[in-house]
Amino acid sequence: MARNPQVRSKSVMDKVGYGVGAVAFGVKDNGFGTLLILFYNQALGLPASTVGLAVMISLVVDAVMDPMIGHISDNWRSKWGRRHPFMYASIIPTSIGFFLLWNPPESFSNAQLFTYLVLLSITVRFSISMFEIPSASLVVELAEDYDERTSLLSYRSFFGWVAGLTMSIAAFSVFLRPTETYKVGTLNPEGYATYGLVSAIIMAAAMLISSLATHKHIKTFKPTPPSRGLRAGEAMREIFAALSHNPYLIMVAVTVLGAMAGGLASSMLVYFRLFFWGLTNDQISIIVAGNFGSVAVAVYLANRLSRSIGKKAGAGLMLFLAMTVNPALYMLRVIDVLPPNGSNALLVILIGASFFNTVFTVVGTILTGSMMADVVEDAQVKTGRQTPGLYFAANSFALQCVSGAGIILATTIIDLAGFPVGARPGEVPQETLNRLAIYEVPILVGIYSCALLCIMLYPITRERHAANLERLAAKPGPAE
Repeated sequence: MARNPQVRSKSVMDKVGYGVGAVAFGVKDNGFGTLLILFYNQALGLPASTVGLAVMISLVVDAVMDPMIGHISDNWRSKWGRRHPFMYASIIPTSIGFFLLWNPPESFSNAQLFTYLVLLSITVRFSISMFEIPSASLVVELAEDYDERTSLLSYRSFFGWVAGLTMSIAAFSVFLRPTETYKVGTLNPEGYATYGLVSAIIMAAAMLISSLATHKHIKTFKPTPPSRGLRAGEAMREIFAALSHNPYLIMVAVTVLGAMAGGLASSMLVYFRLFFWGLTNDQISIIVAGNFGSVAVAVYLANRLSRSIGKKAGAGLMLFLAMTVNPALYMLRVIDVLPPNGSNALLVILIGASFFNTVFTVVGTILTGSMMADVVEDAQVKTGRQTPGLYFAANSFALQCVSGAGIILATTIIDLAGFPVGARPGEVPQETLNRLAIYEVPILVGIYSCALLCIMLYPITRERHAANLERLAAKPGPAE
């Protein structure tokens, strides 16, 4: 079939421009997944279960809003295309909302702090979705090729992870250093405030740069049909019809379950590193720094797996490996067969484990995102409509689960384990620390196992995707 090379082939700079947009989500995700519980629970004294409730409320609102954002984006018509008006509009509210999240008034009571956390979590989630969903959806319009999509999403994943890792290192090495007032750096509210300001600036810059870099491609996108002016009821029926597509439902299950497992692991990781393993801030930064190499390896490996064994098999393999590394280490510590805390041998083991676990996670994220992109044409063959915004809304919601459902599960485990507020490393009883591992491991492995079972049901192969493109190419004009 004849294809438009302008749509298929993008230069390295084009891919960089597209990928930079994920910096904002990477920074946001690092904050929500790694530091939010630590800040509001340990530094501000809000009970862990209360933090979890606040996040759950914002997640429910997000679950309703994301499909609407995707649907409205798919049906938007302007001289700037379907996606870019939303991308530009989201920059200011996202950056301001993220800054305020880490700067609550000092005079707030716990009830006021809870309300503040709910409102700011909703604001940040909604505004980042207004950017992330249209931005991620561009991959469908930028590339049709089965492997080219994996390449584009590799760049996106690379920049998102590098941004998150960089801010994680900065948080522990620069912002959360001990002071005369706060002997434990992670209990220092002023450090979190500075982190919020720097993060907000980086997010705004990345979103603007990516929006401008991809703006020039609007003229190369395939023509879209005129807006059909759907009423609310018709729009809802169309949304439900699109969301009932079987491969889409499978990918929703895979991404939500995988993201929940990843969210639980990342939310608990800082507690394990500080208290379970007894690591210093500098040691944590060393471990995180090693993950830069993981991301580079993962980008290469994802593209290799896509071309050799296919996206489905590659993603399944990564899910299986991801659920083995940290759970095994936690249980080995519980039965006391690892080197003691504070030893160089243990640090080397943790650096290696973090490196490989990050590789497995990043590769899985790239491949499942590319699989979701292939669902768009598969559904278009069935419905006659191309709705990437609607489908990537589910991907956005799944990624939000990393910092949503993961935090809810993590805060529940922290409360069940009886973990104290304002704890200092080295002063928490070993029995309490062991309970963190004993409660988390079966939940984590169970969620990953369910995701692995779901991914085995995914039906779109390289051959089926090629057949879908041929069918769509044979149809005259843009799909209605």
